[in-house]
Amino acid sequence: VREGWKRLRIDAVLFDGYGTLFTGGMDCLYEVCGDIASDHHLDLDGKALLKIWDGYFFPMVREGAFGTFRRINNVSLGRVFRQLGVDAPTEGYIDHLFDRLGRVSLYDDVRPALTRLTLPHGVVSNADSDHLEAALAKNKLTFELVVSSESARCYKPNPEIFDPALETLGLPAERVLYVGDSQEDDIVVAKRAGLIVAWLNRDGAERREGIPYPDFIIESLSELGAVLGSNHK
Repeated sequence: VREGWKRLRIDAVLFDGYGTLFTGGMDCLYEVCGDIASDHHLDLDGKALLKIWDGYFFPMVREGAFGTFRRINNVSLGRVFRQLGVDAPTEGYIDHLFDRLGRVSLYDDVRPALTRLTLPHGVVSNADSDHLEAALAKNKLTFELVVSSESARCYKPNPEIFDPALETLGLPAERVLYVGDSQEDDIVVAKRAGLIVAWLNRDGAERREGIPYPDFIIESLSELGAVLGSNHK
């Protein structure tokens, strides 16, 4: 946690979803990719197939007209299939992926941290609304403010994803803390939007070249108390 946090006024907290509150999102992807490789006898493991898929997926998320997470996954996986010579529909695999994403579990530090948090707080996540709401309901989490990329009609690292949350909170960006695990999709986007940033670095990763310095670095949500100071119960 950086020194000098008392100089920052924090009146609300926003959390990333997958990788910050929810664990197992990447496992869902690896499982689906492994199923594809096995079903179609590909000489690839799940991680290798996902790397190819990412090459089609991320340009669609970050460029061009908005599409839902489900549509982008279907279209990008279709392009993977064409590259690999797989003649099969993608929808069943994407349905399975979204079902899994709606049934992920919480990290152990989430519920205690939220229980102690007295400030207004919400979720801003790259996700379609259905599986994000399903994951929240499955884990019995209730937030008054939930913004998905689908509801915002844009994806991180586009800073406009925060506009609906800031409007609902009625606060300027510089008084809102954003907590997330991704260097590109959380640190970069929150800095672009002018929010205070707490990088949740659970694994002790090195900050990559070109990634701005976050305001705080925490290894667990249990450290939010030190970040929020007197704003925290």
